[in-house]
Amino acid sequence: MKNLKLIVAVALLMTGNATMNAQTTNLDSLTIMLGDVVVKGHKPVYRLSEEGLRTNVQGTVLEKLGTAKEVLAHVPGVVKEKDAIEVAGKGAPLIYINGRQMRDDNELETLKADDIKSVELISEPGAKYSANVHAVIKIKTKKQKGEGFGGDVRSSVYRSENTDLVNNVNLTYRKKGWDVFGTLYHGITEREERTNIMMTLKSNKLWQQEHIQLYKPKYHSLKTTLGTNYAINDSNSIGVKYNYSCNLHDRSNITSVSKIYADGEYYDGIDAFSHREDADCPQNMLNAYYNGTIGKLNVDFNTDYVFIKEADLSVQKEDSRNYDNRTITSFNNVKNRMIASKLVLTYPLLGGRLSWGAELIRTKRNDDFINPEAFVATSYSLLKESSIAPFMEYAKNTPIGSVSAGLRYEHVKFDYYVDGKHIEEQSRKFSNLFPNIGINKEIGNVQLSLSYSVKTVRPTYSQLRNSTFYGNRMLMESGNPCLKHELVHDISVRALWKFINLYVDYDDHRDAIIPWAADDSNGNPDVAHISNTNLRSLKGVTAILTIAPKIGVWSPELTFNVRKQWLKLDVMDATIHFNKPRWRFIWNNAFDFGKGWLATFDSYLYGKGNTANYEFRKLDLYTNASVKKSFLKDKLSVTLGCYDVFHTFRYPSTTYLGNFMIDNISHTDSRDVYLTLRYKFNAMRSKYKGSGAGNAERNRF
Repeated sequence: MKNLKLIVAVALLMTGNATMNAQTTNLDSLTIMLGDVVVKGHKPVYRLSEEGLRTNVQGTVLEKLGTAKEVLAHVPGVVKEKDAIEVAGKGAPLIYINGRQMRDDNELETLKADDIKSVELISEPGAKYSANVHAVIKIKTKKQKGEGFGGDVRSSVYRSENTDLVNNVNLTYRKKGWDVFGTLYHGITEREERTNIMMTLKSNKLWQQEHIQLYKPKYHSLKTTLGTNYAINDSNSIGVKYNYSCNLHDRSNITSVSKIYADGEYYDGIDAFSHREDADCPQNMLNAYYNGTIGKLNVDFNTDYVFIKEADLSVQKEDSRNYDNRTITSFNNVKNRMIASKLVLTYPLLGGRLSWGAELIRTKRNDDFINPEAFVATSYSLLKESSIAPFMEYAKNTPIGSVSAGLRYEHVKFDYYVDGKHIEEQSRKFSNLFPNIGINKEIGNVQLSLSYSVKTVRPTYSQLRNSTFYGNRMLMESGNPCLKHELVHDISVRALWKFINLYVDYDDHRDAIIPWAADDSNGNPDVAHISNTNLRSLKGVTAILTIAPKIGVWSPELTFNVRKQWLKLDVMDATIHFNKPRWRFIWNNAFDFGKGWLATFDSYLYGKGNTANYEFRKLDLYTNASVKKSFLKDKLSVTLGCYDVFHTFRYPSTTYLGNFMIDNISHTDSRDVYLTLRYKFNAMRSKYKGSGAGNAERNRF
């Protein structure tokens, strides 16, 4: 009988038969009492905005989750896999906090959930964003009050096979229109990953390599931010911010035992040990901005300077059963520099809003690779790129719905130098138009949106490099300076009804970039050589269905995500169709017991199927759980949790690379028990409004 009452109550809420007159009450929720069953119907958590899907955080259970990263895991279409954030079918998004681009993932840990007002997911970014940006997340915080000195201190300890420590300190001083702020992050993390790998190369012979590998990296990071901004008045502000980060002593060890077979006969056995040290230091980023209104004209100007220096030393020793032993030493030094400026002007026009502006970017990358033993070639390369991108966008409410349209033009000049010599065939110019159009319409309780856009995917600078890395005596890996940029045509539709959200996206990647085996390695066809290539086209459909009701203290969120692609490749002397759909089921649960108690239980189930030229062969399960208790009017909080509770995350896959294939399954120390202590006093978030320039270009470094 109790279950029947619950079903009836939920049905009443879904059909709208149990409602309240908004003019007679200011309550945000409706409570239906049926015996000892209580079902609450809350104001909509989700709403279509002009650009995308807005998730309300303020006044919902989401504001009690802890950090912004935990909140993003509950946004339909956003997937959180431990520390990584991605948008289904779109990849890693650009994230903005109050209009300022997030420069470091650490910011999602320092931003408390109860400081957030809303999160907006833009799956089809407009013309004011780089054509290389495929998804944007905008986080809007609550209006801050108060002056003086405030802070937020957080410390976490993680225990798996090793012990990790992470500490954050955020300080803010506010006086009238002035904000001065700073952050300090220090982290020591260590991992373990055991992998079974089978590599197969088909050349003059059938070569097979069996590897049992143990990978143990350790990271020691220091990051800091200093900045200030001044609110001239309610409509105008200026500011400057400096980010510094340094990996103090990153290092990793790889131990592997290998057996090599030629046409099924034992060829050799190799015991290898590799030690690598990285010094990604310094990484400097400077941003200055002006945001304000002059009459009816809104002006948003940003300029950025980025300097990133990376250096690594690798020493690999190979002991062979049947052939010579080897010691391979390599040095790789990289310097990235970028200066970028972006201006966006917005003005009301003909009952709508017109935005226009331009973005200018200049980058320079030195990439030096040295192998004294000459097992692979030493190379000194220089990459220079400059681009100019004017854009225009117009949005207006019309009788058929809210309509927006934009056009972005990008002209890119790319110059490639090797050993100081300009390489003509690898130096190119690109000029492309990137249109976008969208319409939102509300029909009764159903909100609908339809959009079309053209985007690009530019190869990373690592993919374009000229150098070759040594894997082992049977395996090399290199960049491909001749890679083309992808051109992506995208059509999407979204439907939203109360707590049910459906999103369907069709995309066509022209000149899609995938990993692929090069024809040979230094003229030796028996050595596998992994690089990258362009496909003529890669088409796919992504569908996401999210259901997120609220039942008493329980806030469940169920998401079913499936991706189906169409791809045919000639691999291993056979034609294979990579058309199997891959699905993902996510079940997030939050339990708000009141009096500062909150529990979460989240499960991610991954199905078999294809993604590009990858095949995922088995089901994979990943489960997280946590309990949080707040004290002292939420000034102090304690969270106890565990990632991968059942230690089931394996990620088995096979990668097909022409005449070469890699089959692997990993066993990592993914089960992490953690304890987090957090204390805040007079906590105030900075009002810094710099949005940054050259954001997508910086990510290519």
